[in-house]
Formats: sequence, C-alpha cells, structure tokens
Amino acid sequence: MRFFKPAWQSANKEKALKATEKISKQATLVKIALSEEYACQAVRYLAVTKLTDESVLATIAKSNKQIEKYMWYGYDRLSDARFEAVEK
Repeated sequence: MRFFKPAWQSANKEKALKATEKISKQATLVKIALSEEYACQAVRYLAVTKLTDESVLATIAKSNKQIEKYMWYGYDRLSDARFEAVEK
C-alpha cells in the first residue's frame, strides 16, 4: 500500500504540471512520459519536453505508440542519425 503519491500524479492538473516543471531527474521524467495510468497527457508531454538524452527520446519514440500524439517534440530534438533510426 502506498501512503505517498508524487505530486506529478495529482488529479489536479495544475498541481501535477507545477510538480513536473520542478523535476530534472531524467529517470523520473521518463517514468512520467511513459505513465499512462498516473499522468495526464499534458503532464506526460511536459516530461517529454524536458528530456535531454537523445537515446532515451529515440527509445520512447520507437517503443511507445501511445505517446506518438505528442512525441513530435522529441523527434524535433533528435539528431538526424537518431531520427533515421527511429523512422526504421
């Protein structure tokens, strides 16, 4: 049983967005970006925009069709070589 829920999982969208804004740890941002169950689309999109590792962005883009609606921001930030790898 969990007693504590991270603020980014809040049902209050504004609270979840503010909490996500403060997060810089890439592992947590990946978790948020992939979390359909606990994060709304806007929070997940924000997490994607904060990711800095091209290989992580490419992996997310390749492996998760559920987030392709807003993954284009991540694609825009990939280098040409990584973009070509994702396209295949």
